[in-house]
Amino acid sequence: MLMMRSYFSLLRGCKSPEDIAAIARSRGCKDAVICDWMNMYGALRFVAACRRAGIAPHVAVDISSDPAVPLPVLFHSRAGFALLNRLIIRNGGRQIPPPGSTPNQNPHPNTKHKPGGKTSAFPAPLENLAALLELAESPRELADLSIIIHPSRLEHLDKLLQGREQPASPVSPAAQAHPMPAGLPPVLPSVIPMPPAHSLSRASLGGLPANPAPLNIFPGMFPDVSPRELRSRAARRGMKAVSICWGSWQTPEERERIDLLRAIDLCTTKARLDESERTPLSQRLISREEAESRFAMFAAEREQSAAILGAGSADFLMPGRVIFPGFRGLNEDQAWRRLSGLCRRGALKRYGSPGPEVQERLDYELDIIRRKGFATYFLVVHDIVRQTPRTCGRGSAAASIVSYTLGITHVDPLEHNLFFERFLNMDREDPPDIDVDFPWDEREKTLSYVFRTYPGQSAMVADHVTFGPRSSIREPAKAMGVDDEEIGRFIRMWKLGQRDRLPQWLQREASAIRGIPRYMGTHPGGVVITPGPISSYVHTQISPLGWPVIAWEKDAAEDAGLIKIDILGNRSLGVLRDCISMVNRLHGRSLSWNNLKPLRDAETRQFIEGGNTLGVFYVESPATRQLLRKMRRGDYEHLVIASSIIRPAANRYINEFVERLHGKSWEPLVPEVKDVLGETRGIMVYQEDVSRVAISVSGFTPGEADTLRKVLSRKDRSLKLEDWRQSFVQGGLQRGISQEKMDLLWEMVLSFSGYSFCKPHSASYALVSYKLAWLKRRYPLEFFTAVINNGGGYYSRQTYVNAVRRLGHPVLLPHVNRSEILYSVEQTGESDHLTPRPGGHSNTAAPRALRTGLMQISGLSVNSMERIVSSRENSGPFRSFEDFQIRVPTDILQTRALIKSGALDGLEDGLTRPGMFWRLSLGMKRLRDLRHGGAGEELFQDMPVQGWGGRPGTTALPGRSGTRGRPWACLSPCIHLPFFSPVPKRSPAAGGFHPSSFPGS
Repeated sequence: MLMMRSYFSLLRGCKSPEDIAAIARSRGCKDAVICDWMNMYGALRFVAACRRAGIAPHVAVDISSDPAVPLPVLFHSRAGFALLNRLIIRNGGRQIPPPGSTPNQNPHPNTKHKPGGKTSAFPAPLENLAALLELAESPRELADLSIIIHPSRLEHLDKLLQGREQPASPVSPAAQAHPMPAGLPPVLPSVIPMPPAHSLSRASLGGLPANPAPLNIFPGMFPDVSPRELRSRAARRGMKAVSICWGSWQTPEERERIDLLRAIDLCTTKARLDESERTPLSQRLISREEAESRFAMFAAEREQSAAILGAGSADFLMPGRVIFPGFRGLNEDQAWRRLSGLCRRGALKRYGSPGPEVQERLDYELDIIRRKGFATYFLVVHDIVRQTPRTCGRGSAAASIVSYTLGITHVDPLEHNLFFERFLNMDREDPPDIDVDFPWDEREKTLSYVFRTYPGQSAMVADHVTFGPRSSIREPAKAMGVDDEEIGRFIRMWKLGQRDRLPQWLQREASAIRGIPRYMGTHPGGVVITPGPISSYVHTQISPLGWPVIAWEKDAAEDAGLIKIDILGNRSLGVLRDCISMVNRLHGRSLSWNNLKPLRDAETRQFIEGGNTLGVFYVESPATRQLLRKMRRGDYEHLVIASSIIRPAANRYINEFVERLHGKSWEPLVPEVKDVLGETRGIMVYQEDVSRVAISVSGFTPGEADTLRKVLSRKDRSLKLEDWRQSFVQGGLQRGISQEKMDLLWEMVLSFSGYSFCKPHSASYALVSYKLAWLKRRYPLEFFTAVINNGGGYYSRQTYVNAVRRLGHPVLLPHVNRSEILYSVEQTGESDHLTPRPGGHSNTAAPRALRTGLMQISGLSVNSMERIVSSRENSGPFRSFEDFQIRVPTDILQTRALIKSGALDGLEDGLTRPGMFWRLSLGMKRLRDLRHGGAGEELFQDMPVQGWGGRPGTTALPGRSGTRGRPWACLSPCIHLPFFSPVPKRSPAAGGFHPSSFPGS
């Protein structure tokens, strides 16, 4: 039995799942086992690799408390798989690090600890096995597992089964009430199938009914064990041993590399790595010749290994079918009828009186959905979307009239000729993918609804975060003791393309660990919902934000048949929402999310044609604005093209398209693509163009064409792309097309590798772009205020502040009597009441100006901001510095930030900033007395009240002159640009802000 630990035992292995499958094939094995520590992150990749290699895949989980002494547990069907998933979930999985933290920091360095951070000073070696028995819900689940125990744990097993050793980890109340009784057989026989006479009574497991539950435990001939001695020990216990080739490395270099990864994980240097954390020699995978010699005299053990592997493989993890979420207990027929009714009512709202074309298209799509069994999926997405009125359904789903009538998407697929088969067709075997954007600050509420509505059946998709180009240089260098300055020099070399100047050892290690998983992250928005308990399909863990996260990234989740719903946050939707709200409030308009329909507006078209799209989502990059000017087209249809053709590999086709747009004659490469690519003048622009060309030129079926399109966008495309090229070219040659033209078509196909869009996706985003452009054209100050308040867009917020200045609107400093928490627009007639800046113009408000929000003051907490606004609304403007201090108690650092930013300038007491700093530093005790009702004695009456420290009109300290006597003279009298601080996350439900979004909170 070949069994290996992969690099998905995060920083405890160096072999990829594909490497393990290749090793098994090179040794002539018919089966192979991947065995990672307390996770199945790499299981789907391993199953796929074994299928390609023509060998049977098996998955085990090492449930040992000490990773140095393995305790592999194999499952043979979904019953055992679900039980192992529950065990991993119980232990919390490997902890996902919070954003901004060091992912490889071990909170308990050089200690043995269970995944998820649950530690024990003296962990029971078999505590996870005890937990496994406790979690079993049926005899079949235990019978479906094969447990291979290290001989050094046999005595612990005896004690566990005799009730002499209780698990160190928490157990259920039922298990505490009914402890494992003494008197059980000292050992468990380990033959498959298990005779009933040797079964473990379920009465021993938490007082559950006494049903026979065979438990298959086999002592394993691990590399550090004498096979002959193990056979004798197993025989004395009535157990059968198994032959096993187990390891995590093959060469000394790989062993050293794992030690390096351990040092990275523990934030130490390799030289200081504790001996207990170093990779043991016993984890070397012995060669095929060594294995044949070692197990030559142990035929029975080899047969037992074969029997275990013959009990069932892990092929079922990739079922080749879609696993749909359930919806309110409806069966397929009931779900389809409900969906059909919703679509008919939605068609009336969208089209008024739907014509024959609408009815025909709707019937066609509903028929495919019924035959594919996708109705519950659409109902679930519709249920999620209707919780929030402001969404943008995008991706290929926007080509569906069902999505349009349900309100999931907002672009009419008939009017804009969107290709439905890109989204769904009868030949498509993988699940459809519906992506929905929500305003960035409303996404959390949507996710909460999902997990509250589908508890135990929903989770986010994982992101396997790997060592990238820089971290693969930085981290090994740190682990080898290189200082920060030298590491910085190495990184600069890499950036300059001088990789060959790096030390040889660093080049070697950086190349070896690049792409190795470092920690588990969370997909930006992918959510899966299962029809039953999610543990029947995958194990989960909890992210720092409290969301459950599955073990697999999006491609593996798709291979497992799980449907991903993308619930993403989009700042532009927040901009659109806030700008509409401001325009309605300040200008008396009645704009709404749905009644803003600017696609036929001539002024907006000319505005876009001129490339005036700074701040306009999706089309504000320099390249896109330049392209719009070159195209001299600003209508919606050409905006969709412009936003799609901008991709890294398409530069040559962009220039050709622009020339053809302005009159250059052109002929299609082959007549077959004339109708397909007529709209884009013979250039492939959208993802579905790949599919449509493959169908018309090479004779692909819709399913084959869609698979080619997907291969182009996947990480593992290099494994399959050459085969698809041959099929593509060969299909064209058979239809009489020349090799030269097929090669040119294939080059165009390759321009879609990795990064490209489908037309429905671009059409959905272009609709948002058009609405934003309409608002910017008519209400530019409100538009940029909304952009700034939502954190900017393609550029930093300062770019948009500068844009406001260029429009002729002053940008006013933050002020406690005028500023809201966010940026705001000040109306005509309102004066600023700010002291003039030294040597500059008076900072008096223009008829319309942009007022900087309190959020822009670095160091000011959200609580202080809210108290300032609340006190001003309830008790009127602040009259003096002393009045402010009494009404809004803040610590000295926050008060200094307010003074330095100019937010307290121009109050009625006339204090200058130096005067306020002086009172702050010497009057804190007196101010505390005033807050508690002390006498109202005025402080420091001799302080200057006019002018700036060190400038004409300023009174210096007696007997002092120059900067030495005026420590505040070095402080900037006011801010010219906003202080940088993060934009707060708003909580629409509470109407407030998340304190964690502000510094100093």
